[in-house]
Amino acid sequence: MKIGVDDLLRVPHVSVWNIESKSFTGVSTDSRTVKRGEIFFALRGETFDGHEFIHRAFAQGAACAVIDDQAESERWKSRPILVVRDTTRAFGVLANIWRKKFDIPVLAVAGSNGKTTTKEMIAAVLGTKYRVLKTEGNLNNHVGVPQTLLRLNGRHEIGVVEIGTNHAGEIAYLCEILAPTHGMITNIGREHLEFFGDIDGVAKAEAELFSAIAKSGTGFINTDDERIVRYAKKIKKKMTYGFTKNSNMVRGTFHTMTHNGCAEFSVRLRSKKPFDVHLSVPGKHAMANALAAATVGLSFGVPQKKIQQALKKFHAVGKRMETLTVGGVTILNDTYNANPDSVISALETLSAMKCRGKKIVVLADMLEMGSAAREEHARIGDIISTMKFDYLFTFGEFSRAIHDRARVNMKVHYDQKNILSEFVFELLAPGDAVLVKGSRGMKMEDVVTFLTQRLRKDAR
Repeated sequence: MKIGVDDLLRVPHVSVWNIESKSFTGVSTDSRTVKRGEIFFALRGETFDGHEFIHRAFAQGAACAVIDDQAESERWKSRPILVVRDTTRAFGVLANIWRKKFDIPVLAVAGSNGKTTTKEMIAAVLGTKYRVLKTEGNLNNHVGVPQTLLRLNGRHEIGVVEIGTNHAGEIAYLCEILAPTHGMITNIGREHLEFFGDIDGVAKAEAELFSAIAKSGTGFINTDDERIVRYAKKIKKKMTYGFTKNSNMVRGTFHTMTHNGCAEFSVRLRSKKPFDVHLSVPGKHAMANALAAATVGLSFGVPQKKIQQALKKFHAVGKRMETLTVGGVTILNDTYNANPDSVISALETLSAMKCRGKKIVVLADMLEMGSAAREEHARIGDIISTMKFDYLFTFGEFSRAIHDRARVNMKVHYDQKNILSEFVFELLAPGDAVLVKGSRGMKMEDVVTFLTQRLRKDAR
């Protein structure tokens, strides 16, 4: 990777001091890991200010630092410096300049639930035929998207980039940086209602991706979601997929769920012969993600057998419906995040699983629900009442509404996570299955860690 001085000079309102190098070996936003010859961008965030670490970046070998015009610039007068109005915006502009050097398809993946898993599945499928640039983890914001693009090099043949939002206008901004040629919205759900107001506000924000690709891009349209279909009308070129409509270009047909909750389904491209897909990750939502990945693969000419193999080998990403079996107990670790739709999906997964022991649900608060918080938590309680679970344990202020409304054989609400963890552990026996889920801020992985450690200790 060689970023030229000419690239930097294309950033609006830039001032250059003491720059002698004609090119740079890369870009970094972390003074701890910046390498010799790289550009260090001093970004500002809610809890950090990169300007405080410029000295460390130069000590590490940075060839240049980019600062904003609010910084104490006098102390860096003798150093190679670029001054811009906003370092974060400049970072995005530079990423877009770099992205335009490569004439390759770039797929943007947005949506309320399943973005990261779908992105990983797509990358796995496309990776059987192409050299793929993909988002690492869930770096899907105004910093993560530029970081991904600035890893783009001449070996890459296609890009799969996740983009996320919790405020209106963010998807549009990320698309300005990314310049996607293809776009997909996984689904529209009740996420970040504190900022979007209601589900229609969510749909409008996510659909900014469709506006970005409407004239010259290609949209992959999940027709099982009516809001996505509605906003997709503006896209000239599209490929439809789903499980419910015969008119889909790619049609999925559900067959069965295995004993561990993994789906088996078939995929048919137009009038061609269908092929079967067997997943190794649990949940019907995983089936929807996999159909999306299969659709993208078919669109880019990936052979059916390669799609089957890639999806069968795929395993859970991080703490997203990760299946752990310890001491004969199955733990569904879905602690990465939570909103009403993802909670319902997780509950359906546990409900569909076959186990010879007890089915136990452990839920914590869904955050960023705004004024709808209590109503949405109570609705989860109503849904739990329609399923057959043996125990329900809740933790957090809003989750009390789940406890109050749910009808199960045994339910307890806790104000202390450690006491909850102890009680659940004492209850567990071989053959049981337990779901643990909550929003990121509730840190329910603490419960999973406690249970797995104690179960392993007892198994010795």
